Amino acid sequence: MPERITGRMTLDDIAKDLRARNCPIDKGNLSRLICDGIFPFGHVLSTSGTGRKNILVLSVDYYQWADERIGPYIKEVTTNA
Repeated sequence: MPERITGRMTLDDIAKDLRARNCPIDKGNLSRLICDGIFPFGHVLSTSGTGRKNILVLSVDYYQWADERIGPYIKEVTTNA
C-alpha cells in the first residue's frame, strides 16, 4: 500500500494510487475525466493557449473520494494451483 500524500497531488500520484486500488488509468484519461467533471476531486485552474490544463488536486479531496467510491487498497493474493 502506498503512503498517503499530504497537500497537493500530481496526476502521477493519483494514477499510482488508483493502480494500487486495482483501477488502472493513464494520465491522459485521468486529466480528461477531471476536466469533464466525472472525477470531482480535481479543479482546473487555467488552460494555456496550447490547451494544456493546470489542475489542482488536494490530497484530502482525492482520498475522501477514493475511500468512499473505490474502497481500500486490494491486497495481492496468490493461490497455489
